Amino acid sequence: MDYGKLFSRSFELLRARPFLIGLGIIAALSGGGGSSGNSSSVDLSSTGGNVTTPGADVSFPVGDMSWFGGIAIGLIIAIACLILVLMIVFVVLSMVASGALVAGVDDIEEGRTTGFKAAWSQAWQKVWRLAGIGLVPAIPALLIAGMGLFAFTTAIGFSNLSSESVANALTGGSVIVFLCLTCLLLPIMLVLMILSDLSVRAAMLENTGVFDSYRRAWDVLTANLGPAIIIFVLQLALGLVIGFGAIFLGFAAILCFLLWPLFLIINGAVKAYFSSVWTLAWREWTGRTPPSLTASLPPAAPTPVGNE
Repeated sequence: MDYGKLFSRSFELLRARPFLIGLGIIAALSGGGGSSGNSSSVDLSSTGGNVTTPGADVSFPVGDMSWFGGIAIGLIIAIACLILVLMIVFVVLSMVASGALVAGVDDIEEGRTTGFKAAWSQAWQKVWRLAGIGLVPAIPALLIAGMGLFAFTTAIGFSNLSSESVANALTGGSVIVFLCLTCLLLPIMLVLMILSDLSVRAAMLENTGVFDSYRRAWDVLTANLGPAIIIFVLQLALGLVIGFGAIFLGFAAILCFLLWPLFLIINGAVKAYFSSVWTLAWREWTGRTPPSLTASLPPAAPTPVGNE
């Protein structure tokens, strides 16, 4: 495999087909978000059931404020549900955009007319398949979270129902089991995350289902493990160089919100670039690379008017 040609070809694709950068911006959505919240509490145990304002002779029975607590809890639940829905939407859009990137690069390499709408349409037709592929790596994370919650509730239950020595022993045992299972599941989650990227290519280019895509990705990866490791190392090295520049740009973007669009474009371009690298590698590993199309990029076709 000619790695220099692989990386230069990917750059040539992005330079000649800017719509890939647009897809890269959408594909990077799920990795760039986050939420945080602050909570406060009032200790009512020392007030004898009343909330008292310091320095004043005014007191309010706790019962009079029960409506406020109900509204607060309902608001927190509503916000949590909204955040969860937005996260799901971002993940689905990201997976569809990742599939569209694969379809777009494959169409270009095959000499077919393509564009943002055509590539997106191909990926949208497999939206549930792509969403399933993106969900599989989250299964170990959900198991870890569930085990952590179980260990926490178990510790509270033992502390209330058993003697201190028995509670400490059982709590320590549950924590040890949790840590052991976490150490087992984390490598599995890492492998699934690596395979999910290749599984998208199997689903888009070979029309496989969710689990068949993972099996196909595993077969292709193990058959080409050496080249895959080299590409990963080169990507990591290049990503570190780009990352240092992105750090300074990120600080500048925080200080000046006018730079946010530039930051998004760079982030999308990086995502699209490395996606193109892996798609080109997949094509070569699976024998989809036509020799006549690897030498030069076909000229850009005009945007079709109703048949993208």
